[in-house]
Amino acid sequence: MIIVNNSLEQQIRGEYVQQQLATEKMMVLAGTSRHLPSQDSCTFHDLFGQKLVLAPEYCPVSRQLLKYRTRFAKFKMVDYTATMVEIIRNSDFVTILPAGMVHHLTTTSTGLVGTTLTDFPQRVITAFAREQSVLEKVSAALV
Repeated sequence: MIIVNNSLEQQIRGEYVQQQLATEKMMVLAGTSRHLPSQDSCTFHDLFGQKLVLAPEYCPVSRQLLKYRTRFAKFKMVDYTATMVEIIRNSDFVTILPAGMVHHLTTTSTGLVGTTLTDFPQRVITAFAREQSVLEKVSAALV
């Protein structure tokens, strides 16, 4: 069984069963010296013209954003989350991450702020398994 972003479903081969476990809002992460459109929330359109740093193309969020790359002042992809966080902390780049990750980063690290991205599709977290019995057992244990 695997638990992943639902958008990765197309990469699963063979027969499987699935169950949606949760949805999660997306947020913008920026350095504290960076002026965000709002500390409470912003729209995806509000980010156009900004500098955006993302994880590589294997990241579902990055895949969604590739088609918008020309709308950003600069568009950079980096391989490691730690590298991305340092770029954000020490420059005027921003990124888009799941809310749980942004909350973790802003509470455990200094120099970072986050704001809710109101109109970006939520991340759907889904469990995939080859057998229904496995899916039911693990899903029940997660509750």
